[in-house]
Amino acid sequence: MKNRDLLEIIRSEIQAAISRGQKDMPLKALDDYIVGLVALASDDIGGLDEVMLEKYRAKIQTDLTVYSQQESQRLELLRSVSSSAHEAVRSSILINGGAAVALLAFIGHLASIGENELVAGFASPLVGFVSGILAATLAYGFVYFAQLAFYRGSINVGSWLRVVTVVFVLGSLGLFVYGSYSAYRIFLSMGV
Repeated sequence: MKNRDLLEIIRSEIQAAISRGQKDMPLKALDDYIVGLVALASDDIGGLDEVMLEKYRAKIQTDLTVYSQQESQRLELLRSVSSSAHEAVRSSILINGGAAVALLAFIGHLASIGENELVAGFASPLVGFVSGILAATLAYGFVYFAQLAFYRGSINVGSWLRVVTVVFVLGSLGLFVYGSYSAYRIFLSMGV
């Protein structure tokens, strides 16, 4: 078999995979296929046994199927992680936002009954809750950019942005704890 014949076989197999809907091919599977063809080929015509050729065609098809399944699993995992990230950010916004609204309602009540000197004491917890909302909102942006980086194939950038997102979400939760503890201390000093 001549070199041209081998190249034509390889090209026809790639075209067949494309026609079956295969978009990507793992380089390892392609390399294994070519190594098998080279091992079977000799310098004379007829050096490549049709049975062995079919064996390697079946192997490459199996490799492509495995690769396709792995890609499908990877995509599903990415969707799951993305969904979890969105839920964590939403939860952070919800708890900090709810705490800020409740605290504002309490501050409004204090102001309406003339307890203005107590109102200033609640500035620190309110800043904690509002800062927690800001941190969680920034985390939302980092989730988006991390997904975009992964989509574009920038694994290192995506991983870095994912870590930044986790830091902002944890920071948001930490600010909630700070705001809650500050409010608790003020309530204790009021004798409530």
